[in-house]
Amino acid sequence: MASVRMSGELRNRIYSNFKKQLYKVYENNSGLQDYLKSIVKYFYSVEERQIMKDYLEVHERLFRMKNPNKNHEEFSPKKYFQTSYGSRHSDFNWVRQVHFIVNPNRPATESLTFMTGGDWHESYTNQYDDKVSPASDNYVDGDFGLTLKLDEPIQLVQQHDSSQIWSASGKVKSYTNPIIVSSDIDVDNIENFAEGTIKINESKTQIKHLLDNCTTLKRFLDTWPAGKDSVPQEYLDKMFETATPATPSTLPKFDPNAILPDEVKEQMNSAVLTSKLMEG
Repeated sequence: MASVRMSGELRNRIYSNFKKQLYKVYENNSGLQDYLKSIVKYFYSVEERQIMKDYLEVHERLFRMKNPNKNHEEFSPKKYFQTSYGSRHSDFNWVRQVHFIVNPNRPATESLTFMTGGDWHESYTNQYDDKVSPASDNYVDGDFGLTLKLDEPIQLVQQHDSSQIWSASGKVKSYTNPIIVSSDIDVDNIENFAEGTIKINESKTQIKHLLDNCTTLKRFLDTWPAGKDSVPQEYLDKMFETATPATPSTLPKFDPNAILPDEVKEQMNSAVLTSKLMEG
């Protein structure tokens, strides 16, 4: 058996194939959109709702006056408020994703409120100098960020956004005014409605950890045999070619069970199996 190095290209292709399987299995977040809309409405006071209603009505009237030859029935605020030089012609923020910080260890009274203070982020290692940057002041042990996409954009008065910290090693995001989820009932609700998204995020983290810890394709498959379905066929063919005898290694023996716990393997195996059954 020939040794196939776990190159960056191979890691990326395995990760991409596994991600496709995940989305096939977990893409259905039943009731999620209605749940997200109900949460957003929770943040509007009666006055804010009326202001937004009046605001949109005025702009629709203006649209009709400026565009008499267009089909007025197709008026859409998200089309009308176009981007100009980096800013939108709107006093509200168009939001296409809702960002949460979920942590049952936070006070229940904070649940479904905007987080105050500066942008939230976890601690991270700077990829340029390997120094560890501490978490933001508003970070609490047990926090984890969750971003859920909306089918249709919504408007918020508050700024509500996320951005990637480019100096961080790996993909680390910071969140501006995320929504806190901390009470038992709210944590249960979001875990129920967003179960698919949460499982996708967990599995993506797990396979990244596995790929980072395997220097060869054989080690990857020894650790997770079901991962064979995510490996491009040409790499499998290359691995099973007759190898040239090599000098015995003096390095410690590789232990595949030290990378992924059994329960993690079972969850990943389940995703692969379900994906294959859905293909049939």
